[in-house]
Amino acid sequence: MYGVLLPLRKGNPDREALFCVHPVQGLSWSYAGLVPHVDPEIGIYGLQSPAATEPDYRAVSIRRMASRYVEEIKQVQKHGPYHLVGWSLGGVIAHEIAVQLQELGDEVAALVLLDSYLDVDKEATYLELNAAFGISVSDFVSPSGTSDALDEFHRRVVEFVGESLAPSLQQLRGLTSAAVEAARLIDEHAPRVFSGNMVYFAAQEQGEDPSGARQWRPHVDGTIDIVPLPFTHGELGTPRALGIVGDAVNGVLTGKEVSKWDGRPTQE
Repeated sequence: MYGVLLPLRKGNPDREALFCVHPVQGLSWSYAGLVPHVDPEIGIYGLQSPAATEPDYRAVSIRRMASRYVEEIKQVQKHGPYHLVGWSLGGVIAHEIAVQLQELGDEVAALVLLDSYLDVDKEATYLELNAAFGISVSDFVSPSGTSDALDEFHRRVVEFVGESLAPSLQQLRGLTSAAVEAARLIDEHAPRVFSGNMVYFAAQEQGEDPSGARQWRPHVDGTIDIVPLPFTHGELGTPRALGIVGDAVNGVLTGKEVSKWDGRPTQE
C-alpha cells in the first residue's frame, strides 16, 4: 500500500501499462478511480514517494525523483512505448520521466498532465496536502512546525481514511516533510524538452486561458491538447473527475481523438 510501486491493476503483461505519478502528498491511491474507465487489459501502476517507507529518504531534485521512478517502471515494463499520467507535482515529475525514458531510447506514447504548474508556492502546497487527506480549507492544519501540529494533522488523516488505512505517524512525518519541499523542488527544476505530444487537463480555476498549460509550451516539442474540466485542482483526485480523465486516458491509449472525449479542447 505504501511501496514506491503500487499495483492498482496488473492487467495483461503483454500490453503496455499506465504509470501514474503521485501528487504532493506522495501517495497514488486516488488513481484507483481510473481503473473502471481504462481498458481492463491495461495494467495501472501508481508511483509513490519513498518517504513513506524509507526513513532517511530526502527528495533532492525532480530529476533525481524521476530517475528513481524510471527504475521502478522498468521493473514492470522493460521497454516502451510508455504511458504516463501525473497530477499536480506528479505532472512535473512525469514530464521529466518522459524525457529520461527518451534519453534511454524508449518511446513515450502518452504523457498526460492533470493541472500541473511550474510555479507553486508553499501555502498552495499545504492546502493541496490537506485536501488530499480530506481536510477542508476551513479546517486547515499546517503539517510543518511543532510536533503538536503533526499530531493534529495525523488525527485528521485517521478520521478521513480510517485507522486501518492511515499512514503511521512516522510515515506521515516522512510524507509531509517531502511534500513541504515540493515548492522548492519545482522552483529549482529546469524542465527539459519532451519530444512528443502532451494532453493537459486544466482545472476550472484556470478559466478559458489556462496559464498552467502555457508554462509547458517551451518544454514540449509537439502539440499540447488542453482539456478543461469542471472541477477545482483539489477535486481532480475524486471519482467523478477521474471518471472523465479515465475515459480520456483510455482514448489516448486506444488512439482516439481528444475532441471525442470532452467537448472542444483547445490546442497549444
